[in-house]
Amino acid sequence: MAYLIVDDFKAGLDQRKSIITAPPGALYAADNVHITRGGEIQKRMAFVPYGTVPDNSKGLVSAVGILYVYGPTPPTVAMPANVKFTQITHPTGANLVRIIASTLFLGIPYVLAAYDDGSVLHFYNGAMIPDWYVGGALATYVAVDVITLGTKVYVAANSSVIFSANNDATQWSLGVGGLQNGFGIIDMSTNYAGFDTLTAVNVYINRLAVYSQHAIQIWIVDPDPELYQLVQTIPNQGTLAPNSVSPYGDSDNFMLAMTGIRSIRARDMSNIAGAYDIGTPIDDLVNPQVRSLTTPVNQAQAVLDPIDGRYILSVGPVIYVFSYFLTSRISAWTTYSIGAPVDAFAVSGPQLYARVGNQILLYGGANYATWDDSVATVVMPYLDAGTPATVKSVAAIQAAITGTWDIQLGMLPQPPYAKEDIGTFTAATFGLGRVDLDGEGTHFGLAFTSSAPIECKIGNVMLIYSGDDEA
Repeated sequence: MAYLIVDDFKAGLDQRKSIITAPPGALYAADNVHITRGGEIQKRMAFVPYGTVPDNSKGLVSAVGILYVYGPTPPTVAMPANVKFTQITHPTGANLVRIIASTLFLGIPYVLAAYDDGSVLHFYNGAMIPDWYVGGALATYVAVDVITLGTKVYVAANSSVIFSANNDATQWSLGVGGLQNGFGIIDMSTNYAGFDTLTAVNVYINRLAVYSQHAIQIWIVDPDPELYQLVQTIPNQGTLAPNSVSPYGDSDNFMLAMTGIRSIRARDMSNIAGAYDIGTPIDDLVNPQVRSLTTPVNQAQAVLDPIDGRYILSVGPVIYVFSYFLTSRISAWTTYSIGAPVDAFAVSGPQLYARVGNQILLYGGANYATWDDSVATVVMPYLDAGTPATVKSVAAIQAAITGTWDIQLGMLPQPPYAKEDIGTFTAATFGLGRVDLDGEGTHFGLAFTSSAPIECKIGNVMLIYSGDDEA
C-alpha cells in the first residue's frame, strides 16, 4: 500500500492550471473559508447583524470608535449603538446616491458625496465645503478619491491632485493676498500621458501614490508645495476602484487593476516601488466577475481584517480574501459569499463592520468567535500521486479536521467531475482507525463542505491506495 498526503494548503485558491494539473496543496474552489497562519483551511466566522440604519442613508465611516452614516434628513428610527447619523444637505435638494470615499483629518471624517445631478460635494464634520460647489474655485473638478497625508487632505479629481492648506481641511485656496499656505494643484497629465483621468489617491509608505487606470505616480510631499517631487512613474499599472486600494504592511499597496488584483511593493531600502502580480492565482475568477457586474466596478470595496491582517476585497457579491503570512510562507487566496455586494467596510478597534444595503454586519460578532450556518466549500484538484497514467485502487482516507465536514471523493477526472459521499467527519481520524473506501481510477478528487455553526478546520488529508503494478 502507498499513501498520498496533502500536508497543508498554503497555495490557497489557484486556477492557473486545470483541475487535473494543479499541484497538491492548491485549491480549485475555496468559498467561505480562509487559510490560517499554519496553512490550514478554516471556515470563516459569521457576519452577524449589528443594526439597521435609515434607508436614505449612505456610507459607513469609522472615526475615534464611532461609526458614521450620512443622509439628507434626520433619522426617524433609533440608530444602532455606537452609530451616528450625520446630516449632509445638497443646496438644491439633489438625491444622495452614495459616499464615494472618505478620510479622517484630526479624527473627523472628510467625505465625498455623489448626487443624482452628477455633482460630488465635499463635507467635513458634516459641513459642506463651498470651494467644491457651483461658483466655487474648484467647482469644475469632480473628485473620485480623498486621503490624508501629513498636514493636508489630498483629493484626486479629473487629471489633478488638489491639496488643502496646511492643518486645515476646510481651506482650499491660497491665503490672504495670495500667500502660500500649503494649498496647491498638480496636473498629473503633464508628467505622464496615462494620467488623463485619475482613479485613486493613497499613501505609499510615507509618500503619495496617485493612480489612473494605466499608471501610478509616486510623489514626495511637504508642507511647502515648492518641495514636492515626483520620484517614480509606474507604467501599465493602476486601479479601477479607489476603495480597492489599501496599504498592506509598511511597503505594499493592493488594488483592483485592469488585469486583476495587483500590488506595488518596495523593491529595496530606496522605497522605489515595483509592480507585482499578487492576484495571478485567481485572475481567471476575478476578471470575469468584473465583466459581469451590473454596478460600476469603481464601487468595489476593500479593507484589512484588523485581527489577522487579511486583505478583503468585495467585487459585486463575491469577496476575495488574501491570507499573507510571510514567516509561514503563506500567500493564499480564498473567497467569502454573503449574498450581496458590500457597500462599505469600516474598522473600529479590533472589529470589522460591513454595510450591506441598510444593514450593518459585524464580522465574528462582538466576541469575534461567532460562526453561522453559511456553507463552506472546498474542492481540491484531482491528484495523481505522481503516476497520472496508473490506475489506482483507493483503500482508505485519513484527515486531520475539527468541527464537522462532509467529504466526497471522485476518481474520474472528466467533466462533470462527479463525486460520491464518503461520510460526515466530526473529528480527526488519526488514532481512531482509518476510514475504509472502495474506488478505482487514475486520480483522486476530494471535496469538503460544512454548514456547521462552529469553528471548522482542515489540517491535512491522506489517501491510502494501491496501484495496478503493486502486489
